[in-house]
Amino acid sequence: MKILVKRDGQVIATFELVEDAELLIGASPDADGYVAGEPFLSRRHVRLRASGHTVRVERIPESSNPVFVKGKPSDAFDIANDDYFVIGSTTFQVVGAPRASKAAAPPDAPTAEPAFQ
Repeated sequence: MKILVKRDGQVIATFELVEDAELLIGASPDADGYVAGEPFLSRRHVRLRASGHTVRVERIPESSNPVFVKGKPSDAFDIANDDYFVIGSTTFQVVGAPRASKAAAPPDAPTAEPAFQ
């Protein structure tokens, strides 16, 4: 799963989301998802965590400006593929299927097909 960061209709950054791993987005170069040039984005603004086919977005309480989803400010919400949220004039869109974490269990062993008589 990825987050496309768009401004003025152009993709300006892309961030990978790994299942059950946190991604911090902000205006600080220390953020996992560093986004420059957005005056309404705080140094540490939102945390994202992919789980299944959704992404949990949580605004960090110290961030200065709201996060908009479906046109309304929200501090915490879940979004799915093709959904997006907005901070200032920057749009953050979820695309693609989730990627398994590095610690994911190996696939199950094949099972025998049941015999019918």
